[in-house]
Amino acid sequence: METQQLLPHGENTSDHFLYGISIEGVSECVGYLWFATMQRGSAKVAYVYQVMIKPAFRRRGYAKQAMSAVEKAAIAAGHTSMALNVFAQNTGARKLYESLGYGITNMNMARQLPPGDAYPSLEPIRSGMAPRPPGVQYHVALVGRGTTTPRAAQLKRQARAWT
Repeated sequence: METQQLLPHGENTSDHFLYGISIEGVSECVGYLWFATMQRGSAKVAYVYQVMIKPAFRRRGYAKQAMSAVEKAAIAAGHTSMALNVFAQNTGARKLYESLGYGITNMNMARQLPPGDAYPSLEPIRSGMAPRPPGVQYHVALVGRGTTTPRAAQLKRQARAWT
């Protein structure tokens, strides 16, 4: 679904570039690479969406060669940098990109949650809060079950001042 949204006109979607990866002496395409042009401020960035090498051809340097070729094409097209996303657990891809000079620019973090009863409840600061229009932020105070602590009371007072 996401691919259809990003490529509404398939390979003819403007500012998206899809390349088959061909290797001399190999009769079939060994993989593909997809990148798009993104504007980040005044910078023209080549954002790599996918690099895929068929399993039978992996660990032979083809992805590295393809990335190098795309970098040359990106420079020729006026891009000032390249960017991509890689999952933390994909150590092979991370090593490849690090070997090409890519570094971490931001990081998403996640954790598994325990059952819902392991948490204190969130209670609205004002009782009987009416639904607010979209974009209006709610302020809540974190309070323990059935208890009101001095800290919770302080948070409630602060939040009332914000609204």
